[in-house]
Amino acid sequence: MTLRTKTSLLLASLLIVILGIAGIYSLHFLENSLRNSIYAGLESVSAAESQAISKFLEDTLRDAQAIASYLPQKALEEKKVAVIEEHLKKAVKNYPKFENGMFLLDAKGTLWADYPVYPETRGKNFAHREYFKTTMEKQKGIIGIPYRSTRTGEAVLTFTALLRGSNNQVLGLLGCSVQLLHPNALGGIRKTKIGESGYIYVFDTSRLMILHPEDQRVLQRDVPPGANKLLDAAIEGFEGVGETVNSRGVGMLLSLKRVPETNWIIGAQQSKREAFAPIQGARNRIIWGTVAVVLIAVPIGMVAVRRLTEPLSRLRNIATQLGQNAETIGDDLQRKRDLQEGLKSIQSTDEIGDLTRAFKEMYEMLDQTLISLKGLARDWERTFDSVHDAIYLLDKDNRILRLNQSAARLMGVKVEEAVGQLCYKLMHGTDRPHELCPHVETLSNGKPKRVEIEEPFLKGFFEITTAPLLDKSGHTIGSVHVTRDITERKQAEAALLESAKKYRSLVDNANDAIFIVQDGFVKFQNPSALALSGFSEEEYAVTPFSNLVHPEDREMVLERYIKRMRGEEVPSPYSFRIFNRRGEELWVQLNAVLIEWEGRPAVLSFIRDITSQKRLEAQIQQAQKMEAVGTLAGGVAHDFNNLLQTVLGYTEILLMDNQIKATAQHDLQQIKRAAERGAELTQQLLTFSRKVQSKLRSIDLNKEVIQVEKLLKRTIPKMIEVELHLADDLRTVNADPVQVEQILMNLAVNSRDAMPEGGRLIIETENMILDETFCKNHLGAKPGRYVALTVSDTGHGMDGETLKHIYNPFFTTKGVGKGTGLGLAMVYGIVKSHEGYILCESEPNKGATFRLYFPVSEQGRVWEELIEDKGIIGGSETILIVDDEESIRNLGEQIFRSHGYTVLQAPDGESARKLYQEKNGEIDLVVLDLIMPGMGGEKCLEGLLQINPDVKVVIASGYSLDGSHKSFLEGGAKNFIGKPFNAKEMLQAVREVLDEEKTDTEPKNLLYEPRK
Repeated sequence: MTLRTKTSLLLASLLIVILGIAGIYSLHFLENSLRNSIYAGLESVSAAESQAISKFLEDTLRDAQAIASYLPQKALEEKKVAVIEEHLKKAVKNYPKFENGMFLLDAKGTLWADYPVYPETRGKNFAHREYFKTTMEKQKGIIGIPYRSTRTGEAVLTFTALLRGSNNQVLGLLGCSVQLLHPNALGGIRKTKIGESGYIYVFDTSRLMILHPEDQRVLQRDVPPGANKLLDAAIEGFEGVGETVNSRGVGMLLSLKRVPETNWIIGAQQSKREAFAPIQGARNRIIWGTVAVVLIAVPIGMVAVRRLTEPLSRLRNIATQLGQNAETIGDDLQRKRDLQEGLKSIQSTDEIGDLTRAFKEMYEMLDQTLISLKGLARDWERTFDSVHDAIYLLDKDNRILRLNQSAARLMGVKVEEAVGQLCYKLMHGTDRPHELCPHVETLSNGKPKRVEIEEPFLKGFFEITTAPLLDKSGHTIGSVHVTRDITERKQAEAALLESAKKYRSLVDNANDAIFIVQDGFVKFQNPSALALSGFSEEEYAVTPFSNLVHPEDREMVLERYIKRMRGEEVPSPYSFRIFNRRGEELWVQLNAVLIEWEGRPAVLSFIRDITSQKRLEAQIQQAQKMEAVGTLAGGVAHDFNNLLQTVLGYTEILLMDNQIKATAQHDLQQIKRAAERGAELTQQLLTFSRKVQSKLRSIDLNKEVIQVEKLLKRTIPKMIEVELHLADDLRTVNADPVQVEQILMNLAVNSRDAMPEGGRLIIETENMILDETFCKNHLGAKPGRYVALTVSDTGHGMDGETLKHIYNPFFTTKGVGKGTGLGLAMVYGIVKSHEGYILCESEPNKGATFRLYFPVSEQGRVWEELIEDKGIIGGSETILIVDDEESIRNLGEQIFRSHGYTVLQAPDGESARKLYQEKNGEIDLVVLDLIMPGMGGEKCLEGLLQINPDVKVVIASGYSLDGSHKSFLEGGAKNFIGKPFNAKEMLQAVREVLDEEKTDTEPKNLLYEPRK
């Protein structure tokens, strides 16, 4: 063996040893570098995807809250589904990520509006859903736990936003549903590939698989405890990279990272086989290369050794340079180019070439990882500076370690100027921490702290929250200090408090009773409600509201209350009766509206006392009824008087005939008496309707009462005791003594009939003043001075229904033939004709009391006086009889002709005026009826006066000279005679007018009242 051979063998051996050592070293270095690079890459991917998921969740939650804030509060409170659907439709167009659907739940969890619309879900209750429970518990929007939709079968994630009304009351929540696997959501993340077989998945601490490339594993808990130890560690809080065996027994490289503000964990994994495949390939190539070198080492000698060591040496140098300056090379473009050129210059097709390419791939991956990490750092910085709240990192000495731009703006300094400064000097302008400083408390107990303070130095109110900042050993080394400006909120709270005071003042001083009814009880009431009912707040709390309602109205009120609570339409306002604490019956008017009180439905009620109004309405109805009945009674009496006039007139003519036999005269007298009784009946009707004359003069009611008492003691039974209580200084009144006597006698007779077993009849007089208040509550009464005449008894009394009809003509509670029912009707008519007022009070078994008010006389006066009887005197003048009743005209003609007069007839006012004008002064006197069809008596009188101002007219009517009839005398008529009249009265009245001097144009006060 030659030296050359030995040298070659030595060189070959040396080359083999050197190559082997270099290969082993390079392989070890490459494996470690590649492993670290793979770990860093996996961590970068998991961190980047964690931030991406966190940002998506935060942005989506804010989008849901933004949509909720744009929903109109009035439509939410009134549950206007169409309006809400239109808003949701627009929101889906603006936020396509929510195309899976948006829905509204009320405060009880019932779905009442959604888009897209699914009618089958409307009205269903979803209070069992986790997102509803958590949202209502936390009183804010949340990110729900993913679940599979029962409607679509898709994996969905629900974002919620709290809905509040105009009074800040919670109305429910808005749910915005996102298809979890949709590309607009998180579907793209699960498709991210790491190498050929690596992928990303997301699970939560309950082992629920949220994202996974395999659809069947989504929303499954198919990794039991112990199957993947690294996953178990992540659930316990581990974050980082490690090697593990998955649930299928495959070795994996796994990077685990928590998603901020959630219990989600993101896993980025790649199989160890694939990740370390380049290392295995490099190892194989080095081994085979070494074997090849051994086989050819002797022939090629040092050339092979040198060619092998040179590129490996350069690769080693590049790897060493990269290992020592990996962080700085990424920012130095020139060094980066030099490194790339160096790797490119190593040209080899053997194991060194493979190693060079693997190393190049490792370098490029590392470079991308560093760029990604730096980008994430920059994103974090931007996020930190974009937060609106001021954020500081403080050490134990209250010095600022770091702060964001909002904090710098708040304190009016630059970021670099604030770092290292004492926080209390910049925030409070003091030499020591604030007495309420939460940072000091957090340092002492290691717990978060929240306070609200007013800071004059920064001119506002602030909410300060601190959280402990821990070192690796868990010791508190400072705090994260977050300051939020709440000045506007505090100002709003102050304004709200002021508004509440105004509202309370308004409610407390309202005249109407205001109260809230819930579960049948009054939960709130204002002072007017307490005053109206007389009940205290404590009594309201234990007394059902229905107990206050009149039994006859209770069913109606309860029915409407139940309908309103159901949300049905109820008439409003409406009236009903209640009882106050004293048992008095009151009429009230209710306005009500359905509200929410302390989180549950209730009825807000406004009640107004309309008792006085109801009484006044009843009086108006009674007055209208009496007026209508009076008008009817007067009309009936007028027509009846015409009939009686014919009967009575012809009967008198027959009685004047001496040739009539005595037996016939007796029958005629019976007819005359019956006609006179009929006339008395019509007189009573006319008295009620106030169409008879009253002979008024100043009288003392005490004297009239005393006179009637004497008569009563002789006429009423002895077991009835008459008592008088008369005022000593009684004022005088203008009244007709005869009619006052009629009043007293009628009332006394009624009292007598009400006391068949005996009792007391009390008559009282007193001076009274009726004020405005009394007159407002008693229709028809006028303010002024009055004399009150009171007649009361201790009889059986009357019920309310009877009281409504006591003044109606022919209304009586007596048996057939025992009364006409005109007594109280006459009393009513007489009092009204005297411009007085009458009241009746009575209850069953408690007697009755009539109070009559007569106006006080200002001066004594007498309106009428009777003409004296001068006997029957005839004449030869011409008389025109004007009456629509032919029988009356014929009767008058027969009476006047039998006494020498010439008689003309006219059936109405028009023909009478025409006939008077044609006769041109031949007619000496006109007997004129008032009530006629066509042209009545009034128009006819005016026409006659136009023809002849001195015309002599005698008014003949069934009505008296009261009211408008008196104006006829004042307007030109010469006399008045009431129907039915007898022949003697008519002849005497006509003769008196005919005998007047022509120069005397004033009418004589010679009036005849109807026969009594």
